[in-house]
This record gives sequence, C-alpha cells and structure tokens, in this order.
Amino acid sequence: MSDPNQKKYIRIRVKFSKHGPVKYVGHLDMMRFFQKVIRRAGLDIRYSEGYSPHQIMSFASPLSVGAESDAEYFDMDMISSPEPDDALLKLNAQCVPGIKVLSYVRLPEGAPKAMAAVYASDYEIKLPGKRLDYAEDTETLNGLIEKYLSNPEIMITKKTKKGEREINIRPLIMKLEALQPNIVFARIRSGSENNLNVKTLAENFSRFCGVYEEDMLFGYTRKEVYYVRETAEGKRLCPLDM
Repeated sequence: MSDPNQKKYIRIRVKFSKHGPVKYVGHLDMMRFFQKVIRRAGLDIRYSEGYSPHQIMSFASPLSVGAESDAEYFDMDMISSPEPDDALLKLNAQCVPGIKVLSYVRLPEGAPKAMAAVYASDYEIKLPGKRLDYAEDTETLNGLIEKYLSNPEIMITKKTKKGEREINIRPLIMKLEALQPNIVFARIRSGSENNLNVKTLAENFSRFCGVYEEDMLFGYTRKEVYYVRETAEGKRLCPLDM
C-alpha cells in the first residue's frame, strides 16, 4: 500500500538530437554532460539520498559511438518544474553545438520508464557506396533487400560473457527499405529483451551483398525510438515522447 504522506515527484521526459563531432562522445560522457547542463540550467531535479547524492535520471537506450541521432531520450525526477518552453530555453542555453533539446514532456502518473519501455528504433544507414557499389538505383537495392529478408533465418555469431553463440536476427528486423541507392531505412527491435545493433545489421547485409570489407565506414542516424501502446484497435508503436 502506498504511503499517502510520501512526496510525489514530477517525472519529465527529455528528447534531444546529437549531430556532428559530438557523435564520438560515448554514452557515459553524455550522461555526465547532461548532469552538468541540468545543474547549470538551475532546474530543480531530485537527488538521491546518502553519502554521494546523484541526480535521478535514466537514459532510454545507449547510442553507439559514431552514430548521430534525431531522437535520444532520458527521464528525470523533478521536485518542481518550469513550463516546457522555459525549460527548453534554459537547457539549450547550456548545450554545446551539435546537441539540441527538442522536447520537455511531463509524464502522466504510471507511465513506463523510458529504459524499460523501449521496443524498437528507426535508423537511416548510409552505405559506403563510393568505395563499393551495392546497386545502381534504389529499385535494384530494394531487390537485394527483398532477397535478404526472404531468408527465415539470418544467423550471426554473438559474443557474450559466457562465450559465443549463434542467434537468428531475422525476427528482430521489422522493416528494411532502400530510400536511395546508398541510404537504407531500418526499423529494428531495441531494448533489454530483444535488441539488434544497427552496425551488426549493416555489416551482415553488406556480407550478403558481397561487398563487405573490415574497414568500411557506414553512417548511422537514429531517427526515432518507440514503445508499444495498448489501444482500442490493438497494440501500436508510439514515439517515446508520448
């Protein structure tokens, strides 16, 4: 039974983008960066108790180093909160070039935490076509994708703490489509239970096409992150910013 005297906090979900040289900043450093941004912006964030108090915040899904993003998310507990427009101004005033806070949303009571709710992510993958041609046009590339996805099993070797094991990534690929002769859109499973690394997908597809080399440089941009919402029409994917 919940304690009626327990203080309720305001849960906020922040969405931000990450482009340019900051794409090489790792996940832990991004967390430290936003801890400083929030403190310098003067936001009334909740801190943990104990000898080493820290800000109560959690990121939805770590982004691979070298990837850009239009949709990164983190949740934070606030003791009090300014209006969203005011909060955006304060946060962006403390950000560096390449990082922009896009939305500041107050979550309804009982909303799932971002980290636990993540179900899928959208990416744009830039294939290194200047070095090795995949296809002369978008239609031909989509033909290769259709053949790739027609395989009921797409096996990869995954390294774990207990060694290596073979896994089938086909169920984790929700959509794959060529947008241009060297740009592919991918919707893949993400989260703690079922997760496919976009780099793994790009490299495996390139091997299937017969154009993969170890030092090939792909480009990755995360476009959106989704959770599953129950509706009258059934389950549907919704962006994490609600």
